[in-house]
Amino acid sequence: MGSNGVVFKKNYSTCPICIPARRSLLTGLSPFEHGLSEYKEGVEFEPGFTVPELLGKVGYQTTLVGKLHMYPQRKRFGFEHMILSDTPNYRKDYVYQTQNDYVLWLQKQGIKHDINASTLSSNGREARPFLLEENYHHSSWVMETALDQLENNRDPNCPWFMHMSFVAPHPPLNPPNHFWRLHENIDMQPAIGSWVDFGDNRPEYPELDSYSGPFTEADMRVARTGYYGLISHIDSLLASFFNRLFSSGSRFSKEPTWVLFTSDHGEMLGDHHLWRKGLAYEGSTHIPLIIYGKKVSYKRGVCETVSCLEDVATTILDMAGVEDRPKTYGKSLLKCMQDTAFSTRQALLGELHSPYYYYFLIKGDFKYIYYFRKGEEQLFDLRNDPAETNDISASSETLLEMRQELLSQLKSRGQSTEGFSFAPLNNRMPLEVSRR
Repeated sequence: MGSNGVVFKKNYSTCPICIPARRSLLTGLSPFEHGLSEYKEGVEFEPGFTVPELLGKVGYQTTLVGKLHMYPQRKRFGFEHMILSDTPNYRKDYVYQTQNDYVLWLQKQGIKHDINASTLSSNGREARPFLLEENYHHSSWVMETALDQLENNRDPNCPWFMHMSFVAPHPPLNPPNHFWRLHENIDMQPAIGSWVDFGDNRPEYPELDSYSGPFTEADMRVARTGYYGLISHIDSLLASFFNRLFSSGSRFSKEPTWVLFTSDHGEMLGDHHLWRKGLAYEGSTHIPLIIYGKKVSYKRGVCETVSCLEDVATTILDMAGVEDRPKTYGKSLLKCMQDTAFSTRQALLGELHSPYYYYFLIKGDFKYIYYFRKGEEQLFDLRNDPAETNDISASSETLLEMRQELLSQLKSRGQSTEGFSFAPLNNRMPLEVSRR
């Protein structure tokens, strides 16, 4: 898919944690615009419009299969049809996730116990192969269910939009055995920055779902085996999905079709002895975006423009010719599909207001992170240091430019910056990170 599509090399999640990111994907609204810049369950989302709602108004059949992670569950947000599973685990007593169509499907197969949760956390770094056959895995269920919807519930008289949403590679880290074996003997060491120092305040062996380490090499090798195994499994499923969907003789092979592949956030995977999503570093916030088409015109290649999840929503609406829509932070990437040198924006602003408190700014080759509770600043040269191992905040003339760009962007959206203080960290660890 990537070799035949357009790969957006600088694509980011502007709030790299589940619910805020998925709000942006659903609407094209930034975290500031949709009002949620932290992970918070049980907050009803009423944006006034969504991508599937706007597509439905111009005649599209709209379907969701898999994870949506909105509240309340079963609220359709414009989807005509929903087959919903926000987690592979049984959570019937968890007030925000009582509904799970994957669990109901497992029960119909005669599987009554929780096949995913035993010893494996939904945020932890422990990993092992999936306990049952591959076809029972949550990712396999998402792909097969999506294909069944297209093959058997598709209205042939109108265009269609499907949101096929995998939970993986989010923990639990339990790929099918074949995909576990693909990675178990590969050396995949995390990147550790010269600025990383937890001092003497961290336990020798952190809890399995701890936000931070220090972690052992063995721990990270096992976690990465599980994580990359989940990714390889999805790669295999998508190859099968597109082969079956677009194979010669299929009615879908004759229709103009766009495919957009992305993620809501990444995972630190032990980089800088950090775990989970939510941080501004590359492992957490730098996410894939590939756009690919069948029977449509575009120029394949690699696009260097900085982009984000909000752009995915806006691009979909542009592809469908939806003109009557609200203005949002998202920018259409359609011109990039014809000219990969085209640039949609000069700088990108992201933020998170809990459990960490920061803004981040991508401009040119640089990433600037501002922890606003202490005024701490980090600056990384992503071209020469893509793993963010060396903070150049005290030795680069770029710092002042990035600082002013941040202030300008915040003021442009009506946000006060009074009382902001600034303290370059000079290759030291932020207190906002080390305290966890």
